Amino acid sequence: MVACAWQAYRAPATGLQKGWGLTAVAMMLWATGMALSAWLDLNERVGSTVTSFSDLFYFVYGAPLLLAISSARHHPTSKLLQWLDAIQILLATYLAYVTLFSQSPFTDQSTMPMQVGVLVKSYDVENLVLACCATLRLIAHKDDHSQEGHFYKILALFLWMYAVCATLYNHAAMDGSIELGPMKLLPEIPFLTLTALALLSVRPDRELNAEREEDGLALMIDNFSPIFFTAALVGLGFSIAKQHSALALASVFVALTVYALRMATLQSLFTRAERSLRRARDELERMTLTDGLTGIANRRCFDQVLETEWRRGVREERFLSLLMIDIDHFKSLNDHFGHQYGDACLTRIAQALKQQLPRSHDLAARYGGEEFAAILPETDHEGAEEVARRVLAAVCA
Repeated sequence: MVACAWQAYRAPATGLQKGWGLTAVAMMLWATGMALSAWLDLNERVGSTVTSFSDLFYFVYGAPLLLAISSARHHPTSKLLQWLDAIQILLATYLAYVTLFSQSPFTDQSTMPMQVGVLVKSYDVENLVLACCATLRLIAHKDDHSQEGHFYKILALFLWMYAVCATLYNHAAMDGSIELGPMKLLPEIPFLTLTALALLSVRPDRELNAEREEDGLALMIDNFSPIFFTAALVGLGFSIAKQHSALALASVFVALTVYALRMATLQSLFTRAERSLRRARDELERMTLTDGLTGIANRRCFDQVLETEWRRGVREERFLSLLMIDIDHFKSLNDHFGHQYGDACLTRIAQALKQQLPRSHDLAARYGGEEFAAILPETDHEGAEEVARRVLAAVCA
């Protein structure tokens, strides 16, 4: 638990912090179950053939792990998503209690604990599901050399080792004729391995291959993974449907509602991010087509518009006029008054030119240095001369 918490503290990425943090929570739940089980054994508070309260912690320890696995890698985080995750863990704990003890907590009904044989099979299923889900994420990011890809490798290795070791130990412990002997150490192996890997995991100076382009399988698993936890909650709900039909129906409804809210929240966050990217792209495009000094179109924009209007004019057999404008004696102006004064003059001339082109499809552009241009679609020779006279008058004024 301490090793995982230490990795969460060191992790630079938010998703990685969440993964290691949830793993630390899982280790804390398992350690709590172990401590409670030891206390019950020492005080002979429970028989060996029925479920004890410590089994609840062993069972629920998988909830944070499944949440760490099902959290999509590139999804943005928000407080609402954190609250929804908390609701899912609380609901999983509640359903686990009802599944193990066939009784809702805080009621006066007598407890009917699950038999150990059924509990061991439940553990086997839980461990197998966790290992398979972690393996899916690992397959999706098998070529990912970032810290998050390394986290999936560690988690998948731990869960498979735990699934094998716990299955062997639990079934051997159930069979009273088998002498456990060294097999008592089996459950320790996965946790010692996880501790060693967490402590020895080196934090790289930079994320290697963090911006790689994911293939279709990786994207599909990443987008599908949030349903892992919801599917587990629905499965727990169905497991108690026979004894507690109303509670099972309510739990399935809550699980699906939480999943729907989660997907709606993610969709909203992605939509806002997409709008921000679109605005940034439009602003960047505008900057690349605008002259930084005068604020009118630059040479690049001029070339693009001229080619477009030329092709349209040829296709539709319409007039197209072009004004080429040069500022006289501009070098002398700069030499006498300085470049700042010259820049101010260019800006005022550009605005005067733009004001004389009121039509939306006319274009005023800075061609280069003290040279300007005006593209006048659907304008004949006489119209172009009239615009030129107005431009001269505006500049003179």
